[in-house]
Amino acid sequence: CKTCDKRFRSRQALAQHFNDSPVHAGSYDCNTCERNFADKTSLEQHFLNSSSHIPSYDCITCDKAFASNKALQQHLHD
Repeated sequence: CKTCDKRFRSRQALAQHFNDSPVHAGSYDCNTCERNFADKTSLEQHFLNSSSHIPSYDCITCDKAFASNKALQQHLHD
């Protein structure tokens, strides 16, 4: 979250944090691209549907990227 620097493993968890946190009450800005939305539902839809908001877990030993930390850890273990 760019507003409070809290980190989340999924887009859904970040969206839930954004909706539940009093720090964000009345604010409908996307933390990733800074677009502004008139309501929470529009912001959630934007966030869940935007491919640029998908977290990327990059391998430090090669150029591969993974959608989850678990997948990255499995790659590193193999």
